[in-house]
Amino acid sequence: MMQRQSLALIGLLLLAAALFLINLGGYDLWPPDEPRFAQIAREMLQSRDFIVPHINNEVYSEKPPMLMWAIAAVSAPFGDVSEWTARFPSVVSALVTVLFTYLLARRLYGPRVAIWSGLVLTTMALFWWEARSVRTDMMLTACLTVCLYAFWRWHRERSAGMLVLFYTALAVALLVKGPPAIVFTTLLVFAFYWNQKHERIQFHYFIGLTVAAVPVLIWLTLKHFQAPAVAEGDVAIGDNLFRQTIGRFFLGVSHAQWPWYYFINLPINWLPWSLLLPWTLPWVWKKRHEDERMRLLLAWMIPAFIFFTLCIGKRPVYLIPIYPVAAILFARSALELAKSSRKRLQQNIEISWMLPLAIVPVACLVVLGSSYYSDIVPFMRPIADRSENIMMEITLFGLIVSAMGVAWDMTRGRRRVSNEAGGPHKVFALTSAPLLALVALLFFPALDEHKGAKDFCAPLRQLSEKQVDYRLYSVGVSREEYVFYSKHAHVPVLMDLLPIPQQPGMKPMDMVKLQRTLRKRIAKAVESHPIDAGVALTDQDLLALRAVVHESVVDAKIDPVLTSEFEKALGDTLNAFADTMLDPRPAFFFVQEEDWRWILPLCPRLHALTVLKYAPVGSRKMLIVANDAGDRAMNP
Repeated sequence: MMQRQSLALIGLLLLAAALFLINLGGYDLWPPDEPRFAQIAREMLQSRDFIVPHINNEVYSEKPPMLMWAIAAVSAPFGDVSEWTARFPSVVSALVTVLFTYLLARRLYGPRVAIWSGLVLTTMALFWWEARSVRTDMMLTACLTVCLYAFWRWHRERSAGMLVLFYTALAVALLVKGPPAIVFTTLLVFAFYWNQKHERIQFHYFIGLTVAAVPVLIWLTLKHFQAPAVAEGDVAIGDNLFRQTIGRFFLGVSHAQWPWYYFINLPINWLPWSLLLPWTLPWVWKKRHEDERMRLLLAWMIPAFIFFTLCIGKRPVYLIPIYPVAAILFARSALELAKSSRKRLQQNIEISWMLPLAIVPVACLVVLGSSYYSDIVPFMRPIADRSENIMMEITLFGLIVSAMGVAWDMTRGRRRVSNEAGGPHKVFALTSAPLLALVALLFFPALDEHKGAKDFCAPLRQLSEKQVDYRLYSVGVSREEYVFYSKHAHVPVLMDLLPIPQQPGMKPMDMVKLQRTLRKRIAKAVESHPIDAGVALTDQDLLALRAVVHESVVDAKIDPVLTSEFEKALGDTLNAFADTMLDPRPAFFFVQEEDWRWILPLCPRLHALTVLKYAPVGSRKMLIVANDAGDRAMNP
């Protein structure tokens, strides 16, 4: 029996590893998070400074360093950070999460529920996505799942080793993401021991939390003394802690969403298993007082759901730590559904999954075969353009759907013989794994042509790899993907407030709003002007654009003195930048098309520069512009 369980666990982990690793490095690191953490790890390797994280040569302080340390450790043997090495720590974290979900479920409900819990978790849409993404949330989820497992073992056995495991995992979680680790574990301890103060005291939570925080405090102290300006500038610990906790969760400084956000978001991200919710939710309600095993699962899941629902700032990944428990509940309820007499409900759930999947090949044929649809859905254009692979993709889609139909028929036939042979859970597992593999192999690379910046930055990256000395700027936009894929730091231009004299009675925030308003008006006014930003403009074009820009500022109905000061400060800043670019040393800059349209008429001297590349990158149309020396370096 033990040998069969071990083989089943090995098979589960191998399947999970295959789904998480397939084509892991076959597409770019996608913004905003992936290039950021990868670039921080690269700069750690280059500077050998693992205490103070940097990005684009600036101190980074929004997240603790554990993920970046892990990426640097994986990348060090290869000499640089790649898509594969950046994502690999998340894969390992996801496998740890699957393993401890299995171990917890086996202790709670036995090996059969444990295997299905691992399968459910592995094929949940968002969990699979995050297992392949460079973000802190999967590593946090792994640590917290270990905490949950150790907490249950301690509760049942009073093992000192489990207490050590809990607080060790909590210490790592604090180094991964900080305050969210405290939120989940605090809610668990107080919810599970709600009326059991003596049990809670025996767990020594606050003492253990203090000890678990020591590694973070040591890192912060070393960081402070290694970079004293950090405490005075952009990484003041108090300000950053406020922004990342109180500000993000309760004031909505980032990702503000309505209270019902997770009621819509979770069912989407739990697909296909959320299709079981019409059965699972009533089943959980009936079992809510079943025993302390159910109390453990609900104490982990419900308080966290309520807490993050009440928070103003919300993202799908904030609730990923509850996914292991959701997987256990889905697995156990699905197994009971398969044994029940609710055959009609089982069939309806299966149809709700199979029918949309059967339509996918038809939809792909329509999209791939029609330029009309590819114009409506821009991210499908790269797929439509890959004509040499279209037939292969359509064939593969057909094979997948055929396999789904066969699997569905098999389960329906077996149910006539045994109540346990079929069930929606088997249909979901049989169809989800190949579908996810297909997405990783075909859809992500096709979508990469729309989202990735690697090809766009290739000319600059080639210069960097040849160790050519050049200067790089980014005008009006500063994005981590351009730093990572050019392998060169850039100097942001026009990212700060213009030096306009403060008017009497005007608050600093009023000046910020004023400048943003004027910038938006200018960009909006020139976007409809019929010019091609990728080619040289005539004098008439420049004069026409200059008139449009001036008119948009005048029509803003803002104090004429302020608008005049704004135009002057904008012109002075651009002229100073033009002096830098016209220096005889090689220089390049990134700029968005929408900004280039109004920058040129305000600073015609930049018109003498060369547009090296003009292409869409994500939702933006971007240009790489070079001075004469840069053009010669690029084309010797």
